[in-house]
Amino acid sequence: MRWLAAAVVSLFVLAGQARAELAQPITWDDLLPPGPALADPLGVLPPMLRYEMGYVAQLRHAVSKGQVGDDSPAIRDADEMAIRLEAEGLDVDGLAAAFAEYAEEMQERESMLNEALDGRTVRIPGYLLPLDFDGSAVSEFLLVPYVGACIHVPPPPPNQIVHVDLDQTYATSGLYSAVWVTGEISAENSSQSLSFVDGRSDIPVGYVIKNASVEPYAQ
Repeated sequence: MRWLAAAVVSLFVLAGQARAELAQPITWDDLLPPGPALADPLGVLPPMLRYEMGYVAQLRHAVSKGQVGDDSPAIRDADEMAIRLEAEGLDVDGLAAAFAEYAEEMQERESMLNEALDGRTVRIPGYLLPLDFDGSAVSEFLLVPYVGACIHVPPPPPNQIVHVDLDQTYATSGLYSAVWVTGEISAENSSQSLSFVDGRSDIPVGYVIKNASVEPYAQ
Protein backbone atom coordinates (compact mmCIF):
# COMPACT_ATOMS: atom_id res chain seq x y z
CA MET A 1 0.00 0.00 0.00
CA ARG A 2 2.90 2.33 0.67
CA TRP A 3 4.03 2.17 -2.93
CA LEU A 4 0.48 2.95 -4.08
CA ALA A 5 0.26 6.01 -1.82
CA ALA A 6 3.67 7.18 -3.00
CA ALA A 7 2.57 6.74 -6.61
CA VAL A 8 -0.57 8.82 -6.03
CA VAL A 9 1.46 11.60 -4.42
CA SER A 10 3.91 11.53 -7.32
CA LEU A 11 1.04 11.84 -9.80
CA PHE A 12 -0.28 14.92 -7.95
CA VAL A 13 3.19 16.49 -7.95
CA LEU A 14 3.71 15.79 -11.65
CA ALA A 15 0.23 17.13 -12.48
CA GLY A 16 0.96 20.31 -10.53
CA GLN A 17 4.28 20.77 -12.31
CA ALA A 18 2.66 20.27 -15.72
CA ARG A 19 -0.09 22.73 -14.84
CA ALA A 20 2.47 25.34 -13.81
CA GLU A 21 4.42 24.85 -17.05
CA LEU A 22 1.28 25.31 -19.17
CA ALA A 23 0.06 28.35 -17.22
CA GLN A 24 0.48 31.88 -18.59
CA PRO A 25 2.66 33.96 -16.24
CA ILE A 26 0.94 37.27 -15.49
CA THR A 27 1.66 40.33 -13.35
CA TRP A 28 -0.68 42.57 -11.38
CA ASP A 29 -0.62 45.08 -14.22
CA ASP A 30 -2.26 42.41 -16.42
CA LEU A 31 -5.32 42.52 -14.14
CA LEU A 32 -5.91 46.17 -14.95
CA PRO A 33 -8.42 47.03 -17.71
CA PRO A 34 -6.89 47.49 -21.15
CA GLY A 35 -6.48 51.01 -22.43
CA PRO A 36 -4.03 53.89 -22.44
CA ALA A 37 -2.41 54.82 -19.15
CA LEU A 38 -3.80 57.86 -17.41
CA ALA A 39 -1.45 60.79 -16.99
CA ASP A 40 -1.47 62.44 -13.57
CA PRO A 41 -1.87 66.17 -14.31
CA LEU A 42 0.33 66.94 -11.30
CA GLY A 43 3.10 64.58 -12.38
CA VAL A 44 5.01 67.29 -14.27
CA LEU A 45 5.50 69.45 -11.16
CA PRO A 46 8.67 69.47 -9.03
CA PRO A 47 8.34 67.22 -5.93
CA MET A 48 7.52 69.92 -3.34
CA LEU A 49 5.05 71.76 -5.58
CA ARG A 50 3.51 68.43 -6.52
CA TYR A 51 3.02 67.53 -2.86
CA GLU A 52 1.37 70.84 -1.97
CA MET A 53 -0.71 71.00 -5.14
CA GLY A 54 -1.77 67.41 -4.53
CA TYR A 55 -2.89 68.29 -1.02
CA VAL A 56 -4.95 71.22 -2.29
CA ALA A 57 -6.44 69.27 -5.20
CA GLN A 58 -7.34 66.19 -3.14
CA LEU A 59 -8.91 68.27 -0.39
CA ARG A 60 -11.00 70.28 -2.86
CA HIS A 61 -12.11 67.05 -4.52
CA ALA A 62 -13.04 65.53 -1.14
CA VAL A 63 -15.06 68.64 -0.24
CA SER A 64 -16.92 68.49 -3.57
CA LYS A 65 -17.82 64.84 -2.89
CA GLY A 66 -19.05 65.64 0.62
CA GLN A 67 -16.25 63.63 2.22
CA VAL A 68 -14.86 66.67 4.06
CA GLY A 69 -16.97 69.40 5.64
CA ASP A 70 -16.68 73.07 4.64
CA ASP A 71 -15.67 73.89 8.22
CA SER A 72 -12.68 71.53 8.29
CA PRO A 73 -9.47 73.19 9.62
CA ALA A 74 -7.64 71.53 6.71
CA ILE A 75 -9.37 73.93 4.32
CA ARG A 76 -7.54 76.89 5.83
CA ASP A 77 -4.20 75.12 5.35
CA ALA A 78 -5.12 74.31 1.76
CA ASP A 79 -6.12 77.93 1.07
CA GLU A 80 -2.76 79.15 2.39
CA MET A 81 -0.97 76.60 0.19
CA ALA A 82 -3.01 77.73 -2.82
CA ILE A 83 -1.89 81.35 -2.29
CA ARG A 84 1.77 80.26 -2.20
CA LEU A 85 1.33 78.06 -5.27
CA GLU A 86 -0.29 80.88 -7.25
CA ALA A 87 2.68 83.08 -6.28
CA GLU A 88 4.87 80.40 -7.89
CA GLY A 89 2.92 80.87 -11.11
CA LEU A 90 0.68 77.81 -10.90
CA ASP A 91 -2.89 77.77 -12.18
CA VAL A 92 -4.28 76.27 -8.98
CA ASP A 93 -7.93 76.21 -10.05
CA GLY A 94 -7.11 74.67 -13.43
CA LEU A 95 -4.84 71.99 -11.94
CA ALA A 96 -7.38 71.17 -9.24
CA ALA A 97 -10.10 70.72 -11.86
CA ALA A 98 -7.81 68.51 -13.98
CA PHE A 99 -6.94 66.43 -10.94
CA ALA A 100 -10.64 65.98 -10.09
CA GLU A 101 -11.26 64.53 -13.59
CA TYR A 102 -8.21 62.30 -13.21
CA ALA A 103 -9.37 61.05 -9.78
CA GLU A 104 -12.86 60.25 -11.09
CA GLU A 105 -11.45 58.31 -14.05
CA MET A 106 -9.04 56.42 -11.76
CA GLN A 107 -11.90 55.46 -9.44
CA GLU A 108 -13.97 54.21 -12.37
CA ARG A 109 -11.06 52.14 -13.69
CA GLU A 110 -10.46 50.57 -10.28
CA SER A 111 -13.74 48.67 -10.62
CA MET A 112 -13.08 47.58 -14.23
CA LEU A 113 -11.69 44.11 -14.96
CA ASN A 114 -9.57 42.66 -17.75
CA GLU A 115 -12.12 40.19 -19.11
CA ALA A 116 -9.64 38.99 -21.75
CA LEU A 117 -8.09 36.87 -18.97
CA ASP A 118 -11.38 35.12 -18.24
CA GLY A 119 -10.99 31.34 -18.41
CA ARG A 120 -7.22 31.34 -18.86
CA THR A 121 -4.87 29.22 -16.78
CA VAL A 122 -2.48 31.69 -15.20
CA ARG A 123 0.39 31.83 -12.73
CA ILE A 124 0.70 34.94 -10.56
CA PRO A 125 2.79 35.86 -7.50
CA GLY A 126 1.45 37.71 -4.49
CA TYR A 127 0.87 37.71 -0.75
CA LEU A 128 -1.51 35.36 1.03
CA LEU A 129 -4.22 36.75 3.32
CA PRO A 130 -6.20 33.78 4.82
CA LEU A 131 -10.00 33.67 4.71
CA ASP A 132 -10.57 30.08 5.82
CA PHE A 133 -7.90 28.21 7.75
CA ASP A 134 -7.27 25.65 10.49
CA GLY A 135 -4.03 26.40 12.27
CA SER A 136 -1.49 26.84 9.47
CA ALA A 137 -3.61 24.95 6.89
CA VAL A 138 -5.30 27.41 4.51
CA SER A 139 -8.07 26.42 2.11
CA GLU A 140 -9.19 29.86 0.92
CA PHE A 141 -7.45 33.24 0.84
CA LEU A 142 -7.12 36.63 -0.79
CA LEU A 143 -4.07 37.17 -2.97
CA VAL A 144 -2.88 40.79 -2.72
CA PRO A 145 0.01 42.65 -4.40
CA TYR A 146 1.73 44.04 -1.30
CA VAL A 147 2.23 43.34 2.40
CA GLY A 148 -0.26 45.07 4.70
CA ALA A 149 -3.09 45.27 2.18
CA CYS A 150 -6.61 45.14 3.70
CA ILE A 151 -5.39 45.12 7.32
CA HIS A 152 -2.63 47.65 8.02
CA VAL A 153 -3.46 49.90 5.06
CA PRO A 154 -6.65 50.39 2.99
CA PRO A 155 -7.44 47.56 0.55
CA PRO A 156 -6.27 47.75 -3.05
CA PRO A 157 -8.96 48.32 -5.70
CA PRO A 158 -11.06 45.25 -6.60
CA ASN A 159 -9.07 44.63 -9.79
CA GLN A 160 -5.94 44.21 -7.66
CA ILE A 161 -7.31 41.45 -5.38
CA VAL A 162 -7.79 37.77 -6.29
CA HIS A 163 -10.00 35.38 -4.31
CA VAL A 164 -8.20 32.01 -4.28
CA ASP A 165 -10.08 28.77 -3.58
CA LEU A 166 -7.63 25.86 -3.27
CA ASP A 167 -7.87 22.32 -4.60
CA GLN A 168 -6.21 21.19 -1.35
CA THR A 169 -5.07 22.96 1.82
CA TYR A 170 -1.78 24.85 1.86
CA ALA A 171 0.44 25.03 4.94
CA THR A 172 1.26 28.72 5.21
CA SER A 173 4.29 30.04 7.09
CA GLY A 174 2.28 33.02 8.34
CA LEU A 175 0.27 36.09 7.40
CA TYR A 176 1.29 37.63 4.05
CA SER A 177 3.37 34.64 2.98
CA ALA A 178 4.76 35.17 -0.53
CA VAL A 179 3.36 32.54 -2.91
CA TRP A 180 2.80 31.57 -6.52
CA VAL A 181 -0.81 30.76 -7.43
CA THR A 182 -1.69 28.69 -10.49
CA GLY A 183 -5.18 28.02 -11.84
CA GLU A 184 -8.01 29.16 -14.08
CA ILE A 185 -8.86 32.80 -13.46
CA SER A 186 -12.30 34.38 -13.80
CA ALA A 187 -13.15 38.08 -13.92
CA GLU A 188 -15.89 37.94 -11.32
CA ASN A 189 -16.82 40.66 -8.83
CA SER A 190 -17.54 39.45 -5.32
CA SER A 191 -17.35 40.52 -1.68
CA GLN A 192 -15.27 38.46 0.74
CA SER A 193 -15.56 38.67 4.53
CA LEU A 194 -12.18 39.14 6.19
CA SER A 195 -11.67 38.62 9.94
CA PHE A 196 -9.87 41.16 12.10
CA VAL A 197 -8.98 41.16 15.79
CA ASP A 198 -11.89 43.53 16.47
CA GLY A 199 -14.41 42.21 13.93
CA ARG A 200 -14.93 41.52 10.23
CA SER A 201 -14.97 43.58 7.05
CA ASP A 202 -16.32 42.96 3.55
CA ILE A 203 -13.61 43.35 0.90
CA PRO A 204 -14.61 43.97 -2.76
CA VAL A 205 -12.74 41.51 -5.01
CA GLY A 206 -12.53 41.49 -8.81
CA TYR A 207 -11.10 38.06 -9.67
CA VAL A 208 -11.32 34.45 -8.53
CA ILE A 209 -9.09 31.42 -9.10
CA LYS A 210 -10.86 28.19 -8.16
CA ASN A 211 -9.22 24.80 -7.57
CA ALA A 212 -5.93 26.64 -7.45
CA SER A 213 -2.54 25.20 -6.62
CA VAL A 214 -0.10 27.14 -4.45
CA GLU A 215 3.63 26.99 -3.85
CA PRO A 216 6.09 29.18 -1.95
CA TYR A 217 7.35 32.16 -3.93
CA ALA A 218 10.70 31.74 -5.64
CA GLN A 219 11.96 33.70 -8.63
